[in-house]
Amino acid sequence: MRTEKLARGALTLAVITISFMLFRGSTSLLNSIIVPLALYIILYDFTPGEFLTTFIAGLFLVALFFGTQIFFMMIYGLLAFLLLVLAQKGIFLRMGLLSSGVMISFIIAIHLTDLILGTAIQQALTSLAGGSQAGFYLLVSGEGILAGVVLAFTSSRLEDRLAEIYSPD
Repeated sequence: MRTEKLARGALTLAVITISFMLFRGSTSLLNSIIVPLALYIILYDFTPGEFLTTFIAGLFLVALFFGTQIFFMMIYGLLAFLLLVLAQKGIFLRMGLLSSGVMISFIIAIHLTDLILGTAIQQALTSLAGGSQAGFYLLVSGEGILAGVVLAFTSSRLEDRLAEIYSPD
């Protein structure tokens, strides 16, 4: 890696770490916006190997310091990749696909975290949503839609800026 990319990768890891430190519990929804966007910014001009190296380093950091968030970190990496795939698509298509992706991935991450790590995230969210399973899915759907819409709009604005920065002019 060139020095500039190495420094940007380290800054991305710092942003991820700070985000996980600051946003816990009910504010962890902000991680689903900040972390994928941080990964998306470096994904813009990193080679797949460089991105994978940075992402794996991020996974190690999260596993060491925020163990219960490991499945969510994997999901955030997939969301960053989804942002790249949807880069030149229309805003409504992007919002729909990102919202769906976030909803499904949140449900998968919650179930995996509860199953493998023995947490009770789904139980806590179900009781927060009035004790019903439908309330749990409605709550997760709302979070997914909110995160998907914010990611769609923010990434479209970032694309314009990143294109200016990395254009070969």
